Amino acid sequence: MGQVADARLRVAWIHTSSVKGMALAETEAIHLDAAGPPGDRQFALIDATRRVINGANLGGGLSTFRASYDAGTSELRIKPPDGGPLRGRVAGGGTVVVALGGRQVDARLAPGPWDGLLTDRFGQWLRMVRFERPGLGLDRSYAADGGVTLLSRSSLGRLAEVAGSGPVDPRRFRMTFGIDGADPFEEDGWIGRPIRVGEAIVMPLGHVGRCVVTTHNPDTGMGDLDTLRILARLRRGAATTERVSLGIWGRVELPGLVRVADAITPISGRAERLGSR
Repeated sequence: MGQVADARLRVAWIHTSSVKGMALAETEAIHLDAAGPPGDRQFALIDATRRVINGANLGGGLSTFRASYDAGTSELRIKPPDGGPLRGRVAGGGTVVVALGGRQVDARLAPGPWDGLLTDRFGQWLRMVRFERPGLGLDRSYAADGGVTLLSRSSLGRLAEVAGSGPVDPRRFRMTFGIDGADPFEEDGWIGRPIRVGEAIVMPLGHVGRCVVTTHNPDTGMGDLDTLRILARLRRGAATTERVSLGIWGRVELPGLVRVADAITPISGRAERLGSR
C-alpha cells in the first residue's frame, strides 16, 4: 500500500473517557492498541435491568462527572461537579452480563462510594461495572472492533455555520481524534480506505450516527444546541452508513503511538480485512 503525502492533515485533539458517558479527558499522546485507546470506556454504569446507561438515558449531567483510573494501583477516581473526589480500589466484583447496543457483554461489578452518589444524584439505581475485555465498552466494538472515531474541525465549522452559532465544542461529539487541515466532511471519503494516524494505521468503516447527547453542553449537561435538527438539514441527501451522522469510526489495523499534531496520511489501496456496519 502506498501513502499519499498530504501535509495539511494533522491530529487536532485526543479524547478518551475512563467511564462511559462521563467527561472526556484530553491528552497529548496515546498508544493505540488493537482494541483502541487503552482504558477508553473501560467502565460504565448499569441500571436495575443491567442495561448500560449513558448521558442520553440520564437526561444530561453525566458528562459533568470526571473519572480517571490508575491501572497500576487499581484506583478509580470519580469527581462530581460540586464536591470532592471519591476514590476506591477496584477489586474483583461479581460477574454480570449487561446490555449494550443491542448485544450482551460480559462485565464485572466495580462497587465503590460512587454507586451511592450516582444513585442519589440521578434518582435511580445505578452501579459501576468494568468490562471484561478491552474495547467492549465502545459503541461499535461488535462491528469488527470499531475502536476509534475521527472528526474534522472543518466539519464542525460547517455545522456552526448552519446553526448560526459560535464555534461548536468538539466534546459534544465525544470523538477520539480531531482532524486539522481537512475540507468539510473530507473524512467521509476515507471509509474503506486505510489511513495512517501518527504511527498507527486505522481502517475507517462507517459514519457515526448521532443521538441526543450531542445537544447537551458538555460542561453543564444542559441541552442548549439542537444538533440533531441541524445535522438532519446539513447532511440531507448524503450517503451515510448511519442516520444523522457526523464523523467516522474505524478499526485499528496497526497499533502505534499517536500524538497531537502528528500527520494523518491516507494510504492508497484497501486493507485485506474489511468490516461493514
